[in-house]
Amino acid sequence: MNTQIVRIFDNYDAAQRARAELIASGFTDERVQLKVKEDEAGPAKSNFTVGNDPNVVGGQAYSRTYAPTNQVEYFMMTVLANDPSEAAGAASIMARHGATSGDPAQQPPRR
Repeated sequence: MNTQIVRIFDNYDAAQRARAELIASGFTDERVQLKVKEDEAGPAKSNFTVGNDPNVVGGQAYSRTYAPTNQVEYFMMTVLANDPSEAAGAASIMARHGATSGDPAQQPPRR
């Protein structure tokens, strides 16, 4: 029975280290997938009109209104395990490198 484990990393280097350890422990390259995802929340980069005229507050209000938002990247790793024991091992390796389940209720507090 195949089990799919999905974990989220907020650091690319940590995700790569976890991937390397999984492959070294016997997982094939095809069974360990790492994808970069972007959080698209926030204002769109488009031609919209909000906020103050550029001349208000010395032009600062305008630049703050139209400043690019911080996009958040995260890294989603999917591992295909052959049995529960292999799945537990994969989950342990990923956790050791800082992976989380993606469930907000199970996330450690951010510093």
